[in-house]
Amino acid sequence: LGLHRHVASVGRLDYESEGLMVLSTCGSLARSLEHPDIGGMVRVYEVTTKGIVTPNKISAMRRGVRIDTLKYKPLQVNVLQADKSRTIFEIKCGEGKNRMIRRICDHLRLRVTRLVRTRFGPFSLEQLRPGYTATQVSLPASIRALIDAGNSKKDNAASQRKPAGPRGRARPAADAVGGSPSGRKEPSRVEVPALPRDPPR
Repeated sequence: LGLHRHVASVGRLDYESEGLMVLSTCGSLARSLEHPDIGGMVRVYEVTTKGIVTPNKISAMRRGVRIDTLKYKPLQVNVLQADKSRTIFEIKCGEGKNRMIRRICDHLRLRVTRLVRTRFGPFSLEQLRPGYTATQVSLPASIRALIDAGNSKKDNAASQRKPAGPRGRARPAADAVGGSPSGRKEPSRVEVPALPRDPPR
């Protein structure tokens, strides 16, 4: 991509998946967009599985699936195309846990042959071809609200932070009369007369 500045990815795609990747030079914004309770960004995926997907399995995804101790929230599932060889359906979800869709499909014994992320919040893949990038110039209002919220938190934290003192302790000025830089009174000096030298022998 020829990127020279540090960028953070908003969510991830595993090696076998493809589709939309959102990048940001602001790490805090990327984390806010990922968090389901803060950003509220909806992820949209186009999933192709082998064979026919039964209505019971579609209903299970819409109710929410528990795998071991992990509970996945209900998914919005819409079947786009179905025949004897394959089923293509669209999945919308508000969270992006690691390999979530593949694990749910594997739990329901559905073999995923292709998984494409087509949308992340206001960002859409549209007609963007693989290997090409698009720069978002005008940010949607929802994204700008997250940026403003993050900036206001930083400003509040900066205003409540105590000002840092000087690195070295300042040396106090000497008193006007007989003072010392430390503020303590120095002992008086006594002039001792020089002793006469011994005469040469």
